[in-house]
Amino acid sequence: MRKLLPYPYRVVLLLFFLILITLLDRTCISLVGVRIKGAFHLSNEQFGWVLGAFALAYALFEIPSGHLGDRIGQRAALIRIVLWWSLFTVLTGVTTGFITLLMVRFLFGAGEAGAFPNSCAVISRWFPVTETAKGISWLFVGSQAGAALAPLIVVPIAGAYDWRAPFFVLGFIGLIWVTICFIWFRNHPSEMKSVPEEEKQFIANNRRFSTQEQPFPWKAACRSRSLLTLAFAYYCLQWVQYFFVAWMPVYLQEGRHFSEGDMKLQHLICF
Repeated sequence: MRKLLPYPYRVVLLLFFLILITLLDRTCISLVGVRIKGAFHLSNEQFGWVLGAFALAYALFEIPSGHLGDRIGQRAALIRIVLWWSLFTVLTGVTTGFITLLMVRFLFGAGEAGAFPNSCAVISRWFPVTETAKGISWLFVGSQAGAALAPLIVVPIAGAYDWRAPFFVLGFIGLIWVTICFIWFRNHPSEMKSVPEEEKQFIANNRRFSTQEQPFPWKAACRSRSLLTLAFAYYCLQWVQYFFVAWMPVYLQEGRHFSEGDMKLQHLICF
């Protein structure tokens, strides 16, 4: 009987949920931001430092975490990343004030960094050359889906219990992903016995990148106008994206006097 999905698409489904959970965890703090500010008596400036601590750590550790995946394998790197961010998602729920919240969110950002580059590396090994763009596009779909679903999960839990409860729930969801990845996923198609030989051969013959370790051509990359322009454009895009992920719920409630329920609906519409 023919399988419903070729194995590369099963792998991209695993990565889709990885990125979805990433955005769930990342967006959670902004959705309960007003509650956290009230509990810890934080000003907008202090809350901005908390959000900025995550962004700074994420930026600093993105390239090192991607390089680590090339050295130890993406499977091990992604398991480490999700375990780390799940732990610090849970620890966000047990913080006691501004300083502990600042520290936990910085470490959360350091641990979550590398999810995207390692996911892209997995796609380069599992997808034929003609379909890598399709695989990577599903990562971005996962990010938008996670941001859109977050208020539907986080706000009801916070309303029923308190602002700490959603962090515990999301941390547990991360552990479910780790379990599936550990049991089922391997770095290369050749390492998975359940992958049909014809699929292994097709991927191997049509892969974009070599499986052999090669140093990254930093000089060529830094001299490429196309690459630098693309990086700058994406950098500018993130200014807008980060407002919606980090500040939109707080702005709607405090700046526009939306109720928490109205804010949830508006945030969902934006994504």
